[in-house]
Amino acid sequence: MSTQGAGAGESGQAAPRPTPRAQAHALAHPAAHPKPQLDEHDDARAAAEAAWLARLDASIGTKTSASTKLSKAMGSSSSVSPSVPLAPPVVELPGTHPAQLDPALLLRVCERTHARTGGPGGQNRNKVQTGVVLVHGATGIAARAGERRSIRENLPVALRRLRLNLAVLVRCPVPAGEARSELWLRRCPEAGKNAGRIVLNVAHDDFPAMLATSLDVLWACNLDAGQAAARLACTPSQLVKLWKDHMPALLWVNGQREARGMRAFL
Repeated sequence: MSTQGAGAGESGQAAPRPTPRAQAHALAHPAAHPKPQLDEHDDARAAAEAAWLARLDASIGTKTSASTKLSKAMGSSSSVSPSVPLAPPVVELPGTHPAQLDPALLLRVCERTHARTGGPGGQNRNKVQTGVVLVHGATGIAARAGERRSIRENLPVALRRLRLNLAVLVRCPVPAGEARSELWLRRCPEAGKNAGRIVLNVAHDDFPAMLATSLDVLWACNLDAGQAAARLACTPSQLVKLWKDHMPALLWVNGQREARGMRAFL
């Protein structure tokens, strides 16, 4: 005798809304989380945030041009109605930005799980859980990696992706006076041939922390790139170039500016 569906909907009450960590786990393990039945009062913002996170994750680590990344991120499938504004999510935290933490310290405040995943490795990938999923404990923001052959190889990839996700989605307070960190002063010197220029390769370990600083200052300046550049002792074009080096950051900036009726950066 089949028991499928037994108990479902018998109470007549809506299912409790998932926590941010549960939502992040559902993104990482879609097969283990069937889609809940949404009623007419479901929060459109939560759905928009989940869709935006999916687009963000899809655009990280791809070896395509910036314009192709932007096209894919904006054109990916979503359950959100076109009439719902897809405002990028913002998670505000006190203290030091998590993307600026030493990677080893960040790993300590994350939940780590392993999973079987597609990728190189032949039959090994179907028998051994070599994929890595990291969920930041304070925010529920997640990242994953499974395209390499072992946990040892996938872990640093997932950790970098998590740092990038945190840099884009989390905003932390900026001091009223000097807004530049020691890292920013090294990477954007005040004097010399590189004065006022951000000297940084997108693949460097410093990139997520620099990205987080630029977005925190922009947020503190009410998304005014001119004011943010003045506080960071560089030009607005240098900031835009930094955001374009990681297309989800530019998408986040443009989404926030457009939500306030401001011009998007091309």
